[in-house]
This record gives sequence, structure tokens and C-alpha cells, in this order.
Amino acid sequence: MSINNISLKKNFIFNTIVTFVNIITPLITFPYLARTIGPLGLGKVGFITSFVQYFIIIASLGIPTYGAIEIAKRRGDRQKISKLFSELLVLNMIATMLIFIIYLPFLFFVRKFQNDAILYLLSSVTILLTVFSFDWLFQGIENFRYLLVRNVISKIVYIVLLFIVIHNQGDYVKYYIITIIINNVIVAYNYFHRKKYTGISFRDLDLKRHIKPLSSFILISFITTACITFDKTFIGFLVGEINVGYYTICEQIIFLTVTISSSLSSVIIPRISYLYNSNNFSEFEKIVEKSISFILLIAFPMAVGIFFVAEDIILLFAGNDFIQSIPTLKILSVNVFLIGIANITGLYFLVSTGNEKKYLFSIFMMMITEIILYLILIPKFKHNGAAIGIVAGYFVQVIIQVLFNKKRFTQFFIRLKYIKFIVATVCMAIYLYFGQFLNFGIIAKILFSCFIYFTLLIIMKEEIIWEELNKIYRILYHEKIK
Repeated sequence: MSINNISLKKNFIFNTIVTFVNIITPLITFPYLARTIGPLGLGKVGFITSFVQYFIIIASLGIPTYGAIEIAKRRGDRQKISKLFSELLVLNMIATMLIFIIYLPFLFFVRKFQNDAILYLLSSVTILLTVFSFDWLFQGIENFRYLLVRNVISKIVYIVLLFIVIHNQGDYVKYYIITIIINNVIVAYNYFHRKKYTGISFRDLDLKRHIKPLSSFILISFITTACITFDKTFIGFLVGEINVGYYTICEQIIFLTVTISSSLSSVIIPRISYLYNSNNFSEFEKIVEKSISFILLIAFPMAVGIFFVAEDIILLFAGNDFIQSIPTLKILSVNVFLIGIANITGLYFLVSTGNEKKYLFSIFMMMITEIILYLILIPKFKHNGAAIGIVAGYFVQVIIQVLFNKKRFTQFFIRLKYIKFIVATVCMAIYLYFGQFLNFGIIAKILFSCFIYFTLLIIMKEEIIWEELNKIYRILYHEKIK
């Protein structure tokens, strides 16, 4: 199937629905979990999840990113896809078994892990499941419809199980078991569904050709994962799991907002990689420019909004037991903006154009920055020290990537039209600052902030807003707004 026959808009709609489901699920489950298993339960599960993630990433060999890009290049040719898929599957199986063997001794010789031995034994299952996580195949062929349906069904089952099974602080082990069960079901369905698009053959495989490119992707994947999970690991080892719980609730809130601002990435990266490798630079630039506008449109106001209503969010989302999370959330709010920019300067400008080594260097420096600051700040400031460290890490990453992309950064970012986002956000921030002294509820604050922000953008005739208004107007009245 030609790439021209695949609608980027349709894939974005599918991905938007998946994003919406990923947002709604924590909004339903985390307030309940925070009030049942509490900070300590969330902290225990958050700590083991972050620790085992390092082993999962190494076992995956960077295939989730590399595989999606390579599948996209072969889209429409089942024979080539099957050969590539089989080669990557074999490599993944070998790596997973080796990592599993390395992981087991940690369960028996690290004293901290023996306190919750059942959790760590269960976590070993998630390493084995890595082999059959084929999302990269479906992303590469742009089958976002399947990812949507599967995601929605699994989330519904997950939510129902949580409310049936989880009732008190001691149920954190059951919570982790439910997560693993859902992952097992997804993996099993992935395996059978992939038969529509690729076969598996162990003949005439050329594994060596993937070693060199995968070496970059595995380093990128590991360092990227380390950058976003070292915080909980360091908190758990240096101060305690209850502090991981305070931090985890803030991380989830930031994840929800970042998911919205970064919802284009999984759709865009395979497409712009294809366009760049096809020398279709005009279309490449067009899509990237729209992506930047979308991310800035969302990320600016969200970062500022979270900072000013952090206390309201924590009390609503988690309850009084998480009061200590309020300053943490204010610090982490900066990441909503920084992560959006990092996706553009890193994934769009470097990874999708074959400059993985430069991207690797930027996230390596981010990791080094974080480690140094975690060791210095966490013992003194606990989870707030971790928040400062990860924000500083993202800032270093963005600066380095901008230096690698001076020409593209100037081409895409230095534009007067983006000042409109800044002006509207500043006006919204002024309202939120003075709104702190008024007895408004969080819903009223959010709604009126959105009204101020988007009204100002409409008055300033911001391009994306007016495009969408014109689409709505044409549907209703079959003509364009003048």
C-alpha cells in the first residue's frame, strides 16, 4: 500500500482517541488508588516498576523505535516485512533470555528486594513479555485502528478489575498482579493479530545487519528510560518508598498533560522518517511545522496552568495524604513544556533524520546531569530534589539538541507567530495568579483560563485555531469565515 493511500489525519484521530483513553484511565484509577493503597503502596509498585524497566529496555534492544522506523520503510511489501520482523524477533528472544538470567540473582541477593519478594518475582514476568510486545509493527504499518481498539478494551477491563479487587492499603500486590494480567492479555492478542501483516520464518535470517543500528537505538532507549525512571529509583534507595509515592502521583499528572501535547509523536515519527528518506523535504517541513505549532499551542498554557493550580489538582486527584506532593508538582510543571520541545528537537530533527548519535549524546548528558543532582539533592530535599534534577536534565537535553539543530531551530522556531502563544499564556497566568485569592473551584479556574487563552488566540487570528474554526464553519454553513 502506498503511503499516499494512508491518511495521516485518520491516524491522528485514532491516536488522539488512544491518547484520550490513556488520559481518562489514570483520572479514574489514580484518585481511587491514592485513597486506597496510599502513598506507600503506590511507592512500592512505582519503585519496582522503575527498577525492572531497565532490564526490559535492555532486553528490547531498542527495537520498539528501530522496528517502527524500519517497518515504515518496507510498508506494502509483506515479504520484506516478514523477514525484518523475524530477524528482530529472534534478536529480541535471545536478549530477553539473557537479561532474565541476569535479573534473577537480584531477587535473592539484594536485601531491599526481599521485603517484597512476591512483587519482584512477579516483575520477572514482565521481562519475558517483552519478546511479544509488537506495538512497533503496528506503528510502522500505521495500523492505529488496531492499537485503538485493543487499548480501549484493555483499559476498560483494567478499570473494572481495580474497583472489584482493590479495597485497602494491603492490596498493592493485587494492583501489581492486575497490571501484569492485562499486559499478558495484550501480548497474547498482539501475537495472533500480527499474522495479518507478517509471517515468521527462521530461514536465511541476517541478524548481523541489525547489530550496528540497534547499538545506537538500545543506548538511546536505555538512557531515555534511565532519564525518566532514575528519579524513582534514586528516591527509593536514598530516602524511602513512601517518597516514591508522593513523587509518583505528580509524575502521573505530568504524564497526562505531556500525553496530550505529545500525542502527534507516535503518528508523526514513522511518517517524517519515510518522507525524509524519500527526499520529500517540502512535505517533511510542512508536517514538522504543524507539529511544532500544535505542541506549543498545548504545552505553554498547560505548564503555566499546572503551576498555579497545583494545590487544587493534588487535593482533587490524590487527597490530603499527598499534601507533600504540591511543591513537587509545581517544579515538574516545567517539564510539560520542556518535553514537548525535546520531542521536536530530538525525535523529529535528529532520530527521524538518521542522527541517532547526536540524540544519544544529548540524552546521555541529560542522564549525567540528573545523576549528579539526584545524589546531591534527594538526601536533603527528598522527592522535591528529584523533581529539580529531572527538570534540569530536560533543560540540558533541549539546549544540546538546539545547538545540534541551529539551522532547523532558527527555521522552525524563530517565528513571530509563536509570540501569540506566549501573549495568551501570560494573560492566562495573570488571571490564575490573582485567582488564587478568590474562592473559585478548580473547574471554574480551568474553564475560565481556557476561555481567556483561546479567546485571545482567536482575536490575534492564530493560524491553527482559525483553520479549525473554518472547518467547523464550513461543515455548518458550507462556506469559509471571512
